[in-house]
Amino acid sequence: MSESTKKRILNAALNIFAEHGFSGARMQQIADEADINKAMLHYYFHSKTLLFEEIFKMCLGKINRLYLNCFRKKTPFEKKIEDLAEAYLRYLQNNPKEAQLIINGIAKNPGYFRKHIVTVFEDEKFFELKSSINSEFAGGNIKDISPYHLLILMLPMAMYPVITSSFLGDILDKNSPCFTQLIQAQKNHMINVTHLVVSSESVLQHG
Repeated sequence: MSESTKKRILNAALNIFAEHGFSGARMQQIADEADINKAMLHYYFHSKTLLFEEIFKMCLGKINRLYLNCFRKKTPFEKKIEDLAEAYLRYLQNNPKEAQLIINGIAKNPGYFRKHIVTVFEDEKFFELKSSINSEFAGGNIKDISPYHLLILMLPMAMYPVITSSFLGDILDKNSPCFTQLIQAQKNHMINVTHLVVSSESVLQHG
């Protein structure tokens, strides 16, 4: 399998799926976008479902790596949450097509999300992440929350600006101060909500 051809197919499929969604996308459209014939497309990917899952898994893999990288840092838990909010928002803002594909994938079949997002727990780095969260719980700083629940708590909030910009694109310039303020406000919202959900009662009472 030629890696360059596969990469061209994946890039083309990302564009088509992001624009049309899974149901609206056609394999012929993807073949045309990749500048190959449909027979070659089917040689690499036997079905539209397999192709969509490949890209969906790739996008969620990036989300997982952001999560792991933020929690591997030797920083206070509060800083980890701030860094993760920043990383999620930056990734989704800089990769709107990937963000739209994730949104479409969740809407089409929530099982895709559950199936592929948990691959983070198969990574050996996950044990470092789990140990970090367990230490915070043992120290009375947070509730007994699983890494999975923490991940899915923050990700949907990070998608809000992407959804907003998609239907307000004609009146909300992404380079405008208003959009910058929206991103910052959403980052603060993500941090505050996450702390509210995961912080232990003793921390909230003394905060």
